[in-house]
Amino acid sequence: MPKSYLSDPLDDLLQRSGLSAAKIDMSLERLARLWQPTVLKPGHPYLRQIQQRTGVNVVGIARRYRRLLVEIEQLEDAKLRWRYHERSRSDCVFACAGQIPHTLGDALRGRPLRALIIPTPALGEMTIDTVLHDPDGRLDLRVTPQWRQF
Repeated sequence: MPKSYLSDPLDDLLQRSGLSAAKIDMSLERLARLWQPTVLKPGHPYLRQIQQRTGVNVVGIARRYRRLLVEIEQLEDAKLRWRYHERSRSDCVFACAGQIPHTLGDALRGRPLRALIIPTPALGEMTIDTVLHDPDGRLDLRVTPQWRQF
């Protein structure tokens, strides 16, 4: 069987919620056999279990090219506090509200995300690649998580 991978942030959430990557992968495989999109969507029992045990709101886990990819949105007072989305191995974005000077943004490159914010322990370990400022006042960070085989 080909090797499969998941990011450290997803691995951390699964471990803390008592789930395994193999369980998630089997669930996605069942969907693929039924010709359904290979995405666990809000309301799925595994996503509810992660929410209940960790307090982190995972809105989707997808499988693309043998990689499990996660999307997380944290709300506070019905407003989006931060969002993390893995689109591929090399395209991961962390977005949060906030304004920082461009000089500080440039200094964050190559540093761990925890230098700016600590959303979860594993997310805080990711390396910041680039800092982008949205016109709507959001801060978009391109980040690089570590990937592990399962």
